[in-house]
Amino acid sequence: MSTIVEFFSPSDYQEFKRVLKPGGQVLKIIPNADYLIELRHLLYPTGEKRTYDNSAVVQRFAENYPTMQMVPIKYEFSLAPELRASLVQMSPLHWGKGARKLTTTDLAQLTQVTIDVSLLIGRDN
Repeated sequence: MSTIVEFFSPSDYQEFKRVLKPGGQVLKIIPNADYLIELRHLLYPTGEKRTYDNSAVVQRFAENYPTMQMVPIKYEFSLAPELRASLVQMSPLHWGKGARKLTTTDLAQLTQVTIDVSLLIGRDN
């Protein structure tokens, strides 16, 4: 393969090295601290899951691709009322231990969401 694309999932760097052609690249999208922060704060009003730190993921990627590049991507958008419950259900944030069950009143507060991710670019040398 000349390009591997990975979104929001754990990496198998040995497998990447096995299948990637010389000179190929790995594109990995990872969440940053403010990714879906509005939803995170509704689900986890207190405690350690209220925040997120991706530094360990970035460090591991850099260990495997020392010349990596990191491109931040951040924007907000309005969330239509009919999509709010679906967003909660599609996000693994609601699966976590200690996540609150959101009420209709909670969902009414979810009027916008923040997308805050980084594109990590690693090249096989």
